[in-house]
Amino acid sequence: GVAAYFVRRTYDTGVHLKFKAPAPLPTLGWIILGLTAIVVIFGVLTTGAGPHSGSTISTRNNLDNIWITRLHAAPVWLLVIATISALVIARKKAQTAMIAPLIVLLIVEIAQGIIGYVQYFLGVPELLVALHMVGLSATIAASVAVLDSAYPRSTDASSDRSLSVVS
Repeated sequence: GVAAYFVRRTYDTGVHLKFKAPAPLPTLGWIILGLTAIVVIFGVLTTGAGPHSGSTISTRNNLDNIWITRLHAAPVWLLVIATISALVIARKKAQTAMIAPLIVLLIVEIAQGIIGYVQYFLGVPELLVALHMVGLSATIAASVAVLDSAYPRSTDASSDRSLSVVS
């Protein structure tokens, strides 16, 4: 998450603009990030309950795989609902800076959902578990991008606090 934030702020001049996205979009951004954290925690527990929780000598966490998978799915669905809600509101309020990150997050969530359900019904094949973990990184990065887009900054180098190089 921190790395995704740094990448998004690469060309940031450090000048805070005098506005942020209108309510409730910043709040929804924080909710999306919080739900992403919960999804990640339950995902780790789900992986630890399954057959691919580490090396062959690693012990499992002894959680019931079916129940922990269902518990993992609950915050995932809440995350999807929050993302769709934020996207609808962003479009309604013409918050163009938030629309693209929200669409990317929704696409990542859909892809993750497809991978998650397919891996569950196919008996958790190792390749799909690996793809789901790659998708985890994309989910975190996309969630950070959504929150960051609710608090825009100037990238205009001519702004009064921009850095200048002295020779």
